[in-house]
Order: sequence, then structure tokens, then C-alpha cells
Amino acid sequence: MSELETLIKIAAELGIPNAETYLTSEEDIVLVQKQAREASGMGISGVPFFVAYNSADDSSEPVTMSGAQPPKAFVQCIRQLATA
Repeated sequence: MSELETLIKIAAELGIPNAETYLTSEEDIVLVQKQAREASGMGISGVPFFVAYNSADDSSEPVTMSGAQPPKAFVQCIRQLATA
């Protein structure tokens, strides 16, 4: 099964209407390309990608994590933000 067929099957199982029409069209290509360039410019090269901020400190730098992470990485991220 191709990636497209898999996406169409999943969309149908989820009850998403017109998924095949949308996925085989060129609708939103420009938008997706723009978002991909922006993500690349931010250093995002894979998914998942997490960005965490200390909302109590507007001057703190965000902490980013790329790829699947173990729970210890999230604990470390939270501690880093809490001490910033």
C-alpha cells in the first residue's frame, strides 16, 4: 500500500470527507512549502519537534527537542525552564 493510499484509508476510517480529492489535488501546496521553509529556517528537520517556553519569563530562550524523546528529556527540559 502506498503512502497516499494509507492516508486516504486512515482519513476514511476517521470520517474525514473528501480526503482523497484533497490529497490528490494541488490545494495548499504553496502553503505547505512555505511552512516547510519556515520550519527549516528554525532548525526543524524532523518530527516530532517540541518547543517549550517559560511563560513566566519573557526573556528566556525556548528549549527545543527534535525527534522522539524519553521521559527523562522532558523532565530535564522542565527543570531547565524552571531555573531560567
